[in-house]
Amino acid sequence: MDTTIKEEKFSVSQILSVGWQHFMENWKTILIVFLIVYVPINIFLSFFSVDRMVQHHGASGANMYVHLANLMQLLFGVIATLSIANIINASVNGTPITAKEAFGLAFKRWGASVWTSILVGIILFLLFLLLIIPGIIWSVYYTFFLFVVALREGSGMEALGYSKKLVKGQWWRVFGICLVIGVLSLIPFGVLWGIFNFLPHNQIFSIIHGTLSNLSGTPFMAMMIVFFLNTDYIKNTPESEEPAAITTDEQTPEVTTE
Repeated sequence: MDTTIKEEKFSVSQILSVGWQHFMENWKTILIVFLIVYVPINIFLSFFSVDRMVQHHGASGANMYVHLANLMQLLFGVIATLSIANIINASVNGTPITAKEAFGLAFKRWGASVWTSILVGIILFLLFLLLIIPGIIWSVYYTFFLFVVALREGSGMEALGYSKKLVKGQWWRVFGICLVIGVLSLIPFGVLWGIFNFLPHNQIFSIIHGTLSNLSGTPFMAMMIVFFLNTDYIKNTPESEEPAAITTDEQTPEVTTE
């Protein structure tokens, strides 16, 4: 086990390199998980392509497709996210797990992850309705909520409060690192889009394109999980390896980046 993740605050380059390292050490397990989850999702979505939706429903068809894709991610894609969180966490702690074990841990937290994701969506929707800035601020505060659900057994406002405490006092740092990882993740996605843009637009290529696009984001998800683990260990447990207990205070939204 690499103890540096528990002993020093990682720089951007460390988060990227350590995340990539643990991704490469577990890429076979991650591949199995994502294929099992996303191939069925993309097969289903291939029957409701943007072109077909626009053809049958006009200009609103594209929005309908986006909503459908988001629903599939909320209900089923999240299983892959929870699984990879457990895979990377186990790898960091020097106890690698199998895809079957990762799925088992993910399904235990599936209900909590769906409920907490819906809660986040409602809160951010209301904040963005008020003003754009509060929505952005609290989007960053809730950066780690899904990893809290997966690895710290929080849910609902408990998980959101936990995530906010991790970000509090370093809002700009978290925003900047997330921005870097997000921009980097667009590179393979853009390359795939460029390649498939010149290939026939049919159901088979749609399934392949969608699945490869999902897979292209997995190294960056591993980096975000390493970022979460490092932040959690350093901020909550400087003298202990046990994660901090989840509390529910400081959960009422307030517009501040501290």
